[in-house]
Amino acid sequence: MKVLVTGATGFVGLNIVSALLAQGQEVVGVGHAPPPDAALAALPGHRRVAWHITDLRDADAVQALFAQAKPDRVVHGAAVTTAAGRDGEAATATAAVNIMGSLNVLDAAVAQGVQRLVVLSSASVYGAATPAQGMLDEALSLPQPGAVYGITKLAAERLLLRAGPLRGVQVFAARLGGVFGRFERDSGLRDTLSPMHQVMQAARQGLPIILPRPGARDWIYAPDIADGVAAILLAEAPASQVYNLSSPVIWSVAEWCAALALRQKIEWRLAQPGEAATIDFHGPDDRPPLSTSRALQDLGFRARFGLEEALTDYLNWLQHNHSEGDTP
Repeated sequence: MKVLVTGATGFVGLNIVSALLAQGQEVVGVGHAPPPDAALAALPGHRRVAWHITDLRDADAVQALFAQAKPDRVVHGAAVTTAAGRDGEAATATAAVNIMGSLNVLDAAVAQGVQRLVVLSSASVYGAATPAQGMLDEALSLPQPGAVYGITKLAAERLLLRAGPLRGVQVFAARLGGVFGRFERDSGLRDTLSPMHQVMQAARQGLPIILPRPGARDWIYAPDIADGVAAILLAEAPASQVYNLSSPVIWSVAEWCAALALRQKIEWRLAQPGEAATIDFHGPDDRPPLSTSRALQDLGFRARFGLEEALTDYLNWLQHNHSEGDTP
């Protein structure tokens, strides 16, 4: 099967490409720029990927790409991730990629008779939920995004879920939880990187690690996200259109730091009242966990990596791979 992946040169995209290659799929990788040499060196089988540079805002270019590639299925992961503090200035550019770019991908998929399209959405579509609201469920929790990124992701998700089936394409949305891990770097399209990435960078540079709070969440390691997306893409007949992809286990950034401190010398602590933190948690509150029961029931998907397993794998990966912004 030939799978076209947009956003393939980004953090999550590279993990998805890696998972698909490991499953023996033929992969077409599409990005706004070539994959970094360091990332390619860390990606087994990258020479089997047909890489393309395409601006998804250009409808004609997207049509030409699909006509050339002739994919059977598509993972649409290209997006601009905007911090809430830049909502005003970045709204137009974010919508151009996240909404119109998504519609261009759908149009091209329809024209080429693509069987199935999985659009990567985000937990941000649920908005400023608080732990008191309980677990976020695909069917029971009403999406109420407040920031431009979440608004555009929900709009793209809903547009494709509605229009795709009406035009002959199966569409599924994967709402990703808090992802971190392999291949993460500053690509210029994500305003804020994961706290774990920030911690590892500070540790590498010998800088103090000051957390604004413990930061408990259902963090999910990037290879697990890739496996979940592949499960939606390749399942015979998924029973639902929307799936949360996250970990069923909650742990904190503080626990990550404590576990890291047992393996190497780092300086870390929680910020004192009035003290500025050095690690950005993307907002002032910890959101509730995503319900993962639907993905387990329909797809048999459950995240494999807990905190210790993810830390062990990530340290080993960093030791053997040089990735832009993640040099061990």
